[in-house]
Amino acid sequence: MKPSFIFIIGVAILLVVSNASVSQSLDTLKKINTVPLKDIDHLAIDRLGNPYAVFTNLSISKYDTDGKFQGTFANSEKKSITQLEPWNPLRVFIYSKETQEIILLDRSLLQQEKIKIDASLGIEPLLASPSNNNSYWLLDGSDLTLKKIDYKNSEVTLEISLNKFNRSLSSGYVFLREYQNMIFLLDEKTGIEIYSIVGKRINKIEAAGLSSIGFLGQELYYLEDGNLKFYDLYTEETHQFSVGNVKQVLATDERLILLKGEVMKVYEFKPAR
Repeated sequence: MKPSFIFIIGVAILLVVSNASVSQSLDTLKKINTVPLKDIDHLAIDRLGNPYAVFTNLSISKYDTDGKFQGTFANSEKKSITQLEPWNPLRVFIYSKETQEIILLDRSLLQQEKIKIDASLGIEPLLASPSNNNSYWLLDGSDLTLKKIDYKNSEVTLEISLNKFNRSLSSGYVFLREYQNMIFLLDEKTGIEIYSIVGKRINKIEAAGLSSIGFLGQELYYLEDGNLKFYDLYTEETHQFSVGNVKQVLATDERLILLKGEVMKVYEFKPAR
């Protein structure tokens, strides 16, 4: 067999494998569980892969990686939930813009602490999200600044002005998160803004209309036009996975969790790299 012919065959095989990878869909995945979630609003996930459901009655329920119920935070005071961040399952973080309070729950969703944000720290605290070393990030809408707050001492330890990156104060920020020494802001009007931990703009992903983003290893992911899109935070390489008409998707190294209507579907999943 001539070397050139062998080369052509090798290329053809690679193309077949590549196309198979790109064309993978939900039909190729094994479904583990289907969980009805009446009056569900949205989902979040911790670093262990456990999903959390936020309901329209403002309660929160936790499930294990297979979708089995684990417990509920009843939220008897019915405080609004602007952001739920359970990434640290031992210190589940809730922020309520309505009451300007942070609530911390333990792994069983029992309330451990409540922190009232002092007006001296933020005139218009739109969003808050946990950081390390007993601190949290606060987005002050009054002057569009990101502030790192030491909540034990109730003081600002770092302040980042976003005005130089934004032409107006009318941004539609709905999500704030620190991950791998970067800060992520989701603007539902324009897309995802990525900053260094000291406030340097790293990138912006233009994707209007997003309501949530997630993280898997060194990748950021988000749902757009029926596709789960992955973006490598260091190489900027991208790939995607077709999920169809669903409301939200969560991904881990072992599970793909879809929210469609009032049903959570859990699948086995090995993300492409």
